Amino acid sequence: MDSDLDRNGVSVSAGARILGAVDAPQQVLRQLVLVTGSTRSGTSLAAGTLHHLGMHVPTPMLKANDSNPAGFFESLWPVKFHNRLLEAALVTATDSRPDAFNLVAGAITPHARVELQAWLSTVFDEATSVVVKDPRSMWVPALWADTAASLDTRIAFLATLRHPAEVIASRWTYYGSTRPNNDAWRYHIRNLCTWINVNLGTERETRGLPRVIVRYEAMLEDWRRTMRAVRDALSLDLDPALDGEDPHPVDDFIEPGLRRHEPSWDGMDLPADLVEIAEDAWASLGAIADGEPDPATTESRLDDLAERYRRIMRVSQAIAADSTFAFGRQRVKVRVMEIAASGRGMTTISPIAEGASDPADSAGGVGIAVGPGVPSMRRTSRRMRRAFRRWLKRPLTRTA
Repeated sequence: MDSDLDRNGVSVSAGARILGAVDAPQQVLRQLVLVTGSTRSGTSLAAGTLHHLGMHVPTPMLKANDSNPAGFFESLWPVKFHNRLLEAALVTATDSRPDAFNLVAGAITPHARVELQAWLSTVFDEATSVVVKDPRSMWVPALWADTAASLDTRIAFLATLRHPAEVIASRWTYYGSTRPNNDAWRYHIRNLCTWINVNLGTERETRGLPRVIVRYEAMLEDWRRTMRAVRDALSLDLDPALDGEDPHPVDDFIEPGLRRHEPSWDGMDLPADLVEIAEDAWASLGAIADGEPDPATTESRLDDLAERYRRIMRVSQAIAADSTFAFGRQRVKVRVMEIAASGRGMTTISPIAEGASDPADSAGGVGIAVGPGVPSMRRTSRRMRRAFRRWLKRPLTRTA
């Protein structure tokens, strides 16, 4: 393998091992790249670059904002589709529970498969080379792979990798610090757990599928070399100008100055065992991204880290069981009184979402729709208690 490719921050060997020889691209009628990974890890950067290199992003898309001024390149339909699956599974978009992957898989219905197949069919009526970006897709890569196969479409996964301390700091800047009275230390711990769970789970769930892992900093430092390696590893049909050095729209799209955080744990005061797992996961995933010559050894190491994390979570859940239940009951009582006093005709009560770090995290909330008029307090209280008991019982019994 070309040693130049090994330094691109791209897992060329993984893609080549699955797809065949890198220097012999296959001719396919349809190709789909699913960009996934932890939020704030460069998924928008990767999807936008592929878009500027000729791949189609289905519209409508999320609009740019201060947290992502260059654009998200995130199609709205997959976001809503994934949110429905997460809500049915009682899982949040940034869930830190290892068993959340199984919960979401169990919520996939035949109707959901038909929905995804129908949407992808309409998308491929518009273009034959498509990129879909949504970090929520990390929960269901097998669903996308099965659906693509049913449509005779070759799918590949592009997962972005960014240091956990950078991701946590970025999420705090754009999401956590904007919420009144949000405790930074607790927020950092939750997001550290999320980073571990999401990255270990994404690697495990895409293992054996066509994929590349791309370092965030590699895209900023030399996007041409990085995307050439992605193209060759996944046999993508991208803009031929990628092989040259002439000015390209991607030059204006990628702004290294938007990287505003450093990969440093200074000032976070996080649990040493979780930081150690995150650092080991970062190093192992980085080895895959750099073209690890012995992927089986690295995968075994990642599985060991996942088991360590699972044990920590089980102990933490056992310790926190009573306080979680008491907190939830109190929140339900308070919200019942608020609804009855306000006389609002429609509201949503979400015990899970009470601790959500940003709007996307509320996807797994338990929704209680209150009909027109002022609801009876007894009826509303009873419904909310039932919903909360379902939410509390299901994850705890699944992880025991």
